[in-house]
Amino acid sequence: EWLLQQTTELKDNRKFTQHAVYKGPDGAVLADNTSSGDWSFDGTHFKRVFTHINNQKLKPNRQVRMEQKILSLSDSSFDFFDPETQKKLVFNRVQ
Repeated sequence: EWLLQQTTELKDNRKFTQHAVYKGPDGAVLADNTSSGDWSFDGTHFKRVFTHINNQKLKPNRQVRMEQKILSLSDSSFDFFDPETQKKLVFNRVQ
């Protein structure tokens, strides 16, 4: 299976930056991407609109939209269901 290591910074102005590294079963890096955009939370769903990938601005019709339903939320983490992968994922808060 692939391994995803992702760091996402949610900023107070509703902007985010993200760095994601995907590795194959043998540990080889398959992709190393940075992205940024806008985020929101409506009390149930965590939403992101990716406006830049690898420092390239995306045209509005090419922007990536993600929405994940939050399963649990605490001061240190939140769990959500990812409809794309059909898996439960966990974000841990780091300061």
